[in-house]
Amino acid sequence: MKNLLFISAHPDDHLYASGSLKLLRNKGCVLFEILMTMGENGSVICDDGSTKKFPKEETKAIRQKEYEEAIRLLGIQESFYFGLEDGNIQQDSKTIWRLVSIVRRLKPDVVITLSDQDSHPDHVVTSKMVLDALRYSAISARSEEFGDPFRVPVFWKVEGYIPEKNGLYVDITPYKDFKIELMKLYESQHHSNLVRCTEVSDAKNGLAVGVPFAESFV
Repeated sequence: MKNLLFISAHPDDHLYASGSLKLLRNKGCVLFEILMTMGENGSVICDDGSTKKFPKEETKAIRQKEYEEAIRLLGIQESFYFGLEDGNIQQDSKTIWRLVSIVRRLKPDVVITLSDQDSHPDHVVTSKMVLDALRYSAISARSEEFGDPFRVPVFWKVEGYIPEKNGLYVDITPYKDFKIELMKLYESQHHSNLVRCTEVSDAKNGLAVGVPFAESFV
């Protein structure tokens, strides 16, 4: 692997695969990310554990600060922000062709995105647009505008919170603590119960392949 592109709907979506991303980064893979929204319409977890809605720009600033620190720790070389509306991502040709343009330029060996079986509508729509973009990228359509055709060799979807029949498990045992610390970095979004839930999920995946902790992909 040389280039890997992760495509997120929200700033913390790369957490699903953060152990695998760090593993591949340490093996010399160059990481890129496309971020659809800054999660500006969501709630923020306060110091007392309660959630509160802040003005959109204030929430955006909080989440952007967390995201920038997270991608620095992950070693993501370049991030592309699309500026779509959080909670209202729509499947449209303009966004799909914007994805095609980046895929054709970066020529990633692997593209990873969210599951189309997820409970979050933004995740579902993002996943479907990414798959459409990869299909269009591989054919000769609109090459003068968006670059030469490129067929991505490998396409993974993270498991998400709704179980699917997984085709791949990645042993992230050496990066388990790193993943938890990265989750805690997103303090506006992740309370202790969610951290514990992630640990349990990764331990369950690990049982499937005989390792302590693993992430699963389709």
